[in-house]
Amino acid sequence: MTERMGMGDYIASLPYLRGYELDNHVVAVGQHDGIVQVSGSINWDDVKDRPDPAEAFADVVRRRFPEVQADHVAVIGFGPHGAERAVATSAAIRSTSNDFERVTTWAADAGQYQQLEPARGPLRPLPSPSGVFLAEGYGPPAASQEAMMRRYRPLPEPAFEPLDTAKASRLDATPPSARADIANRALDRLANGERGPDTESLRPTLAHAVSRDTAVRDAVIASAVQSTAKSAELVETFRGAPEESRSTLAAMAAISSYASGRTGNVAASTMLESTDPNDNLGRLAGIAVGARLPGPAIRAMLKDADKDLDEADSRWHSQRVSAARSPVQAAFPNPPGVTRADNSPQPRPHQPGPTIGPSIEPER
Repeated sequence: MTERMGMGDYIASLPYLRGYELDNHVVAVGQHDGIVQVSGSINWDDVKDRPDPAEAFADVVRRRFPEVQADHVAVIGFGPHGAERAVATSAAIRSTSNDFERVTTWAADAGQYQQLEPARGPLRPLPSPSGVFLAEGYGPPAASQEAMMRRYRPLPEPAFEPLDTAKASRLDATPPSARADIANRALDRLANGERGPDTESLRPTLAHAVSRDTAVRDAVIASAVQSTAKSAELVETFRGAPEESRSTLAAMAAISSYASGRTGNVAASTMLESTDPNDNLGRLAGIAVGARLPGPAIRAMLKDADKDLDEADSRWHSQRVSAARSPVQAAFPNPPGVTRADNSPQPRPHQPGPTIGPSIEPER
């Protein structure tokens, strides 16, 4: 989401961004120049037996938020006891940290929200963001975190079969850039809501293409991280995938949905449970999610996906030329000073993609 939003809109959006209702939760949001850099939440029931739950959460904020240059922390308490818990958390942050220029406190309950500190504001009705979020590929918030996690695990049975042998052979016989284009077109059609008999091969085609070549895989991730709707379709493709392509798709779905801002670390970690322990992308995604690496930083790592695809094309064409020439190579050697690489096609110029980032307007 790229537009600026008021604090009420942002508070109302949090259950959609987190994926589940936040009653009994306290959420901390770190901003820099009005742009959200990091957020964290805690279920008060999980820490209520600790001597000081507010201090436990404040300690996480003090350690994590300065790492991304957050200068403003907004603490939001949800539910009937949200106000007192948010005030206690804000006080704990202020008491031991000078890293933040501002710490503001908010509460949300029963369809209303209110600023509590530094100045108490009026009770206001929470906006209803459901139409916007559903249109962008977010599902309605689950009743709980556990219910949300079930949405990011494989279906009991695969929802589609592997791509049939003839189609798979034809796809494999094309250059990596062509396979990436076919896979991204399939993902685009799914994200645009196309359904019907003529779209039944979209998910099998997508799953086959990304499971055979890392350059194709990364090109699809680079596209998916720019769109929550595409990330949502990668999640659904992973959930319904046959076992042979599930690990790759799980890692792709986790990193794309996390980096696009569609899911948080809990949902991403749930998907990563379905990756093969030897899957390199799964390991890297686990490190990024575990370290709470910001989405923009992950998206920046994918900026060379087009260049990697060009190099994969070059290797593919070189291998084809070598394979075609090998039976007659002894009878027709290369002329002196000429190598087979001289005839290799040149890479296409790199074209960077767009970037996105949410921001919040101050309450007026």
